Amino acid sequence: IINGEIVTGTDVEQRLALIVSANGGKISAEETERLRMQVLRNLIDETLQIQEAKAADVPADDAQVESTYERVATQNFGQSPEAMEKYLARIGSSAASLKRQIRGEIAWQNLLRRNVQPFVNISEGEVQEAIQRMPGEAAQMHAEHNFYESGEAARAVEEGGQLRRDLRR
Repeated sequence: IINGEIVTGTDVEQRLALIVSANGGKISAEETERLRMQVLRNLIDETLQIQEAKAADVPADDAQVESTYERVATQNFGQSPEAMEKYLARIGSSAASLKRQIRGEIAWQNLLRRNVQPFVNISEGEVQEAIQRMPGEAAQMHAEHNFYESGEAARAVEEGGQLRRDLRR
């Protein structure tokens, strides 16, 4: 129970099913147990992020979640949202589990946008100057862009949030 919100074993197993499926179902029992614990930690962090965004009055609204879910279904899986739901059920997960993950990512992005973005002020000239200083690193910059676009940045920020919470204890 996280501030009154319950994370169930079903939540963990459905999220784990997504990971196992993404790896072709070829994960050892030992690795599965390690992943189960990581999924639980991620669900706890995700719950805290959703709660924090709600408390700050910047939650992910249902329309954002649905729109992102539809985009994930069509762009990442090449399926309609309905076909995606059937696929998720077939592998032991659910649309609700994936939508909860999406809600957590959007809520955290909303919170960061409100709390961090106002303090970031980079001019176009500074960007161009940095690009000129690093002409050989264009591929790296492209990779970093993909990192942020793929949600990896959100996960990295999520892990940083967990580190902050651990340090406060």
